[in-house]
Amino acid sequence: MEFLEEIADLNPLPAGGAAAAYTANLGIALLYKVLIMEINRKGLDPAPQATLRIAQKEIERLHYALKKMTRDDPQCYLRFREALKSGDNERSKNAFGEVLTCSLEVIEKASDGLEWVRRLSKFSSLKLLPHLRISAELLAAGIAGTAHVARDNVKLIESPGDQQDYLDRLESVYELGMAKKKEILETL
Repeated sequence: MEFLEEIADLNPLPAGGAAAAYTANLGIALLYKVLIMEINRKGLDPAPQATLRIAQKEIERLHYALKKMTRDDPQCYLRFREALKSGDNERSKNAFGEVLTCSLEVIEKASDGLEWVRRLSKFSSLKLLPHLRISAELLAAGIAGTAHVARDNVKLIESPGDQQDYLDRLESVYELGMAKKKEILETL
């Protein structure tokens, strides 16, 4: 609960970006729980077992990456704000690149998590499908929340051309993630 207390604290950071990464990681945690339940299910054929073992390593990798991004997001934003205050355009551009990279990585990792939801739905028992749906919703909420924060951050960039470039990249990964969520929920 420590992170939730940090979010609720009066300090400006961590805030929305870290909360969105945390939400995506909550979806990963629930997905991992479903995976472990499936690995331990009696009577599961050997072929799905091998796939589930691969999934375990990949989902653990996603968990640690999102956990790191939850910690890194406030630091990236703080460096960006300091760079803006310095008036150094090159430093500001580089710092914003870090912020955007962190945001895009959260969206990409959450999208990877959605792909694992889709894959695991093929092996999961019917009683676990609601948990997969919730995992998909949490992952998609992480994507949407990150996109909201990133769109707002883009407004701080002075160059309209740079703003549009960043928005185009952001919207591309956002739309892919939302399409993946829609497809998954229609099949679960």
